[in-house]
Amino acid sequence: MTATEGRCWPCGGWLVAGARGCGTSRALVCESRGVPRSEAAYAAHFCIPDRNSTSRGVMKLPRPRSVLGLILAGFTLVALPLIWAVYRGADHVEQLAVQSEALVLHAVQVTRESKQLAELLTDMERYARQYEILADAPLLRLYEEKNNGFLAALGTLEVLDSKGAMRERLTAMRGAAVELRDSVAGYVPGSDDAPIDIGGFARVGDMVHAIATENIRSIDQQVESLRRTATDARRSLFWQSAMLVPVTVLLAILFTVLIARPVRQLGRAIHLLGEGSYSSPVSVSGPAELTALGEQLDWLRRRLVELEQEKNVFLRQMSHELKTPLASIREGTELLCDGTVGELSDTQTEVVEILRESGLELEQRIENLLSFSAWQQSKGQLTVGEFELANVIDTVVDNHQMEVVTKKLKIRKSLKQVTLLADREKIRMAIDNLVSNAVKYSPVGGRIAIRISRKAQRVMVDIMDEGPGIPSDERERIFEPFFQGRVPPGRHVRGTGIGLSVVHECVEAHGGKVGVRVRPTGGAHFRITLPVTYEPQAA
Repeated sequence: MTATEGRCWPCGGWLVAGARGCGTSRALVCESRGVPRSEAAYAAHFCIPDRNSTSRGVMKLPRPRSVLGLILAGFTLVALPLIWAVYRGADHVEQLAVQSEALVLHAVQVTRESKQLAELLTDMERYARQYEILADAPLLRLYEEKNNGFLAALGTLEVLDSKGAMRERLTAMRGAAVELRDSVAGYVPGSDDAPIDIGGFARVGDMVHAIATENIRSIDQQVESLRRTATDARRSLFWQSAMLVPVTVLLAILFTVLIARPVRQLGRAIHLLGEGSYSSPVSVSGPAELTALGEQLDWLRRRLVELEQEKNVFLRQMSHELKTPLASIREGTELLCDGTVGELSDTQTEVVEILRESGLELEQRIENLLSFSAWQQSKGQLTVGEFELANVIDTVVDNHQMEVVTKKLKIRKSLKQVTLLADREKIRMAIDNLVSNAVKYSPVGGRIAIRISRKAQRVMVDIMDEGPGIPSDERERIFEPFFQGRVPPGRHVRGTGIGLSVVHECVEAHGGKVGVRVRPTGGAHFRITLPVTYEPQAA
C-alpha cells in the first residue's frame, strides 16, 4: 500500500497518491486503511470510507471548552425560547392591534354616517314641510342639497357594508329616499292632486333607526369576535409560556451549574488559602481556563506551605539565637542594678535602669515570636481541660508584678469564679498578651482593671488601662499578624505586631471573640468572650 497523504474531507477515508479520488481534480485515491490491492483498484474513482469511520462517525454534541464559549452557548440556548415567545407574542399583539384599529375606524365611520343620515332626514322633512306651505323655490333647492347628501351618506354606508349584511335595508332606504324626492319635486303649489308624502319621512326615519341599530349590533359582534380572538391568543401565549418557562429554567439551571460549580470550587479554594488552610489540594473541574486556574492555585498552595515552613523555622531559630546574648545582657544589667560590681552614680543608675527595661521589653518580644511560632505549628490543636479562669489571671498578674511595681501601677481585679473547659495554656497566652500590653502602655502611676463576668454560657474577660488607647482607624486591623500601628506618644519603638494576632487566634480557636470597646475615659479596653464549655467545630 502506498503512503497516505491525509484523509478525505467528505468521508474520512485515507487519501493515497497516484490516482483520482472523491471526484476532485487532485491525483489522489481515497483508500481505506487495510484494503487489499484488488479493492484499491476499485477505489481509484470512488472514495472508500475508513473501516473505523463508524465509531468516529457517531455524532457527539459539541461541548464548549472555554468559559466564553460556555457563557455564549448558555445565553444563546436560554435566549432562543424567550426570543421565539416574544416573537409570537408580538405577532399576536400586532394582529390584534390591526384588527382593533380596523374595527374602531369602521365603527366610527358607520356611527358618523348613521348620525348624518338622521340629521339630513330631519332637515329634509323640515324643508319639505316649509316648501309645502310657502312654495318657495329656494326651499326646494335646499331640500335637493340635503337629499343629495343623504344619498351620498347611503353610498358611504354601502361601501362600508363589505359583507352585504345591510344591503337590502340600504337599497330599500335609497328607494324610499328617491320616492320622497320625486314627491317633493313633483309637488305643485296650490294643487291638491299630488301632495307631498310627509308620512314617508317617518318611514325613512324608521329605516335609519333600524340601520343604526343593525350597525350597533354588527359592531358588537365584531367586538365579541375580537375579544374571542384576544382570548384565544392569550390562552395560546399562556400555554406556550407554560411550556417555555420550564425549558428556559432548566437550561438556565444547567448552565448556571456548569459555570458556577468551578467558580465555587475556586472560591472555596481561595477561601481556604486565605484562612491559612493548605492541607486540601485544589481541584477544579470545568472549562479549560478555570481548570488551569485551579492548577495554578494548587501550585500557589504548595508554595505557601513551603514558605510557611521556612518562616516558622526562621522564627524559631532567630528567637533562640537572640535569647542567648539577651540572657547575658539581662544578667549583666541585674548585676549593675544590685551594685555587685560597685556603687553607681545617679546618672549611671538611670542608664542601667533604661537598659534593664529595654531588656525586659526585648525578652517579651522574643517570647511573642516563640509563642507565635509555636501557635502556627500547633494551630487548631487544643489540649482541653477544666480550670478556674480567675487562677489563670492571678498567675498572669503575678508574672508581671515586677513591671507593675516599677511603674507604680494599681491593678483592680473583679474576678467572678468561673470554671472553663478549654485549653489552659492558650487562654493564659491570650490573657498574658493583653495584660502585658496594658502594663507596657500604662503611664506611671496608672490604673489597670481586670474583670470577669458571665452571661448564660458565655464568659467575658475585660482588660482596661489608662494608656494612649487604640485609634479608631486601626481597631479593625490590630488583630492582623505583624500589623504595626502608629507609635504611641512617649515611645520610640513599634511593637512586633504579633501579640494581638496570637490573642485573636487563641480566642477564635475556642469559638470565642476578642474586640476593642470604646472607653469614654480614654485608654484601651479589650474584651474576650469565650464559651464556658469548648465544643470542637465540625469540619
